[in-house]
Amino acid sequence: GRRLWAQRLGSHDEPGFPPATNEELVIVTVGSKLYGIDKLSGDIAWQVRLPGPASTGPSIDEQNVYVGTLDGSIYAIGLRKIRELYLEQR
Repeated sequence: GRRLWAQRLGSHDEPGFPPATNEELVIVTVGSKLYGIDKLSGDIAWQVRLPGPASTGPSIDEQNVYVGTLDGSIYAIGLRKIRELYLEQR
């Protein structure tokens, strides 16, 4: 295949993890932020600050994003809720 887009996220000294994807989004954790990127365009659809630094790459299904943090917690975050909150902030 060929590269459709590329996206630089976070700063060079923050740990990143492999992305996860569903039908419409690529999800990436970098440091203590979770990014939702439009799969086709490469545009950042939203970003969320996690309660702590990520310790794992994210997992995603059609309804939720799951990510572990360094304190041993695992968070399940509803995609619909993220979209609603992100749109309110704009």
